[in-house]
Amino acid sequence: MNVYSGECEHGTCGMPTDLIDSTGAPLRVGDIVMVSSQGNGMTPWHHGLSVVVENRPNLTGNAPAPDAYVMGIVSVDVNNDEGWIVTRVKMWEDVVEGEHWKAYGFNYRMPNPRLGQQ
Repeated sequence: MNVYSGECEHGTCGMPTDLIDSTGAPLRVGDIVMVSSQGNGMTPWHHGLSVVVENRPNLTGNAPAPDAYVMGIVSVDVNNDEGWIVTRVKMWEDVVEGEHWKAYGFNYRMPNPRLGQQ
């Protein structure tokens, strides 16, 4: 199963990454995460849900870059930026085909073999 933003394929669910969440748990492509920010010791501000996706130069324009990122905050190093908090709320293996998070811009489905990888 793959993760998509609209019709654009952003990675194969379950692919290991170098990213870890705020609890130290390793993140994989397709994991759903809560993105929050915190500055100067203030209470965290929750931005909403996002998803871990593969970094592909044709999608982000970045080269060189990490193997994966959290959609919406590609320029943030979630492993080292203390102002951002990324916490996994659902593991990729718990996602079901056809799951669609319209408010956050991502969905899950099997690739169409007739169309190939998009």
